Amino acid sequence: MVADAATWGCWRPKTLTDRHSDVTTLGVQSGVEGFSSEELLNNRCATIDVSLTEAGREKRVCFAVPNQAVPAWLPIAIEHAAKLLSLPFNWDGEGGPPVQYKPIQNALNALCSIMNEHSALPQWTPTSAGGVQLDWHENGIDLEIELPPLGGDPSTVFSDRTGVETDWDGALSSHLDELRRLFEGRLSSR
Repeated sequence: MVADAATWGCWRPKTLTDRHSDVTTLGVQSGVEGFSSEELLNNRCATIDVSLTEAGREKRVCFAVPNQAVPAWLPIAIEHAAKLLSLPFNWDGEGGPPVQYKPIQNALNALCSIMNEHSALPQWTPTSAGGVQLDWHENGIDLEIELPPLGGDPSTVFSDRTGVETDWDGALSSHLDELRRLFEGRLSSR
């Protein structure tokens, strides 16, 4: 149960994990859902096929990605996503459902819209509800993006442990400029 903001007093959870405690860290042609009409006009969507072997059966999944120069991090991100898709029912020992395809596709869409060629890769973690959380904890930054299993605008939480920037949270769509700036600067490998 998530505490009501009024009961937090002067302490407020800084991360999505603090708020929900539902993230566990683990060391078909797709439609164009999740892409804005502007992106569809400017880019054609391509697909990346992933084959998984699950209980001796091969399962094929295709992810839609903007048809542009493929950044070096994209194949690595797809590999992490595929590992989450292979999690079985009860992967956490507490009845956790398998990770759904939709939050994975939405995570890839989000990464393609905010990251650049030199951006740091996130840690991919499943949520107990069948969604995905992306985490970056480096260079004094704590950034988390939660993609719910049924879609909708992802939740984003940013905290700067150095105190240089102001902490913020909310819908990903409300913080696109801040996120792009982070990936150009402090979450970049150049």
